[in-house]
Amino acid sequence: MRKADEKFNTARLRRSAFAAAMMCMILLSVLTAATYAWFTANRVVGTSRVTGRTAVENAELLISSTGGESFRGSGQADIIQVNSSNREYLMPVSTADLVHFVSSMAVGEGYASYFTPVTNESGYFHGRVYIMAKVDGGAENASVALYLDESEQAGGAIVSSDGENGLILNAARLGLVFGGDPDTAVILRLSEDENGAGERGMNTMVDGVAIEEGSVLDSSGDTVRPVPDPSVPIDAYTVKDEDESVPPRPIFTAKANTIYPVDIYFYLEGCDADCTEAIAFDGNELHLAFYGVLS
Repeated sequence: MRKADEKFNTARLRRSAFAAAMMCMILLSVLTAATYAWFTANRVVGTSRVTGRTAVENAELLISSTGGESFRGSGQADIIQVNSSNREYLMPVSTADLVHFVSSMAVGEGYASYFTPVTNESGYFHGRVYIMAKVDGGAENASVALYLDESEQAGGAIVSSDGENGLILNAARLGLVFGGDPDTAVILRLSEDENGAGERGMNTMVDGVAIEEGSVLDSSGDTVRPVPDPSVPIDAYTVKDEDESVPPRPIFTAKANTIYPVDIYFYLEGCDADCTEAIAFDGNELHLAFYGVLS
């Protein structure tokens, strides 16, 4: 009887071990298939140039890679990166104002819930160019309303993706600040499309509560808190068609013959439901174009 009991117990242990192994395999499969935000690495293919054009003959948009007395205006200039972050690899961050960024380097129970301030502007791209609306013919005191330009004449889409499905644009943001004034900051959503089913997820938790879609993290005070996403569709400020009709509001209004630095931020919004592994290692190319109208 003892041998029979031993055989029975051995068989039962084997079955239990097999069942446990199967559960581990199932759990591993679930974890592998999950779409987690905040841990997606991506690459920037190119952030090369800014161009400008205007609607009238006596006004010209001049672009330069340098400012002040070194300003060398032309119709096109290279974007100069001003932070030390490796622009070939972007990591998710979150911001409400383009000044205070946070990142998450840990996850618990599927949620990013521990956040640290981004130091040295790491994880995202920050570049700069200088722009001047040169106006002749007695209109030196005029102002020039600036819009983004995605017309065929300007070279098409400002940001394009070389990923298979272009999904990186669903979670990416383009931020612009004019003249070093935070009040001019605008954050642009580059796509209104969404990742496919099973490739989206809200994986951000603050103080034990999962934040809702359409929120980002504000860290301008002593704590991190969710706030409504301030980004707007890029189409809200963009000229696209050949008749050059402009949107209701300009992205910035520049005084004529005045040099303005334009700070350019490109980053992945970690709180975006589309910032998951579905966009991992996608690349993109930034070509920024402005269109000016006398105002």
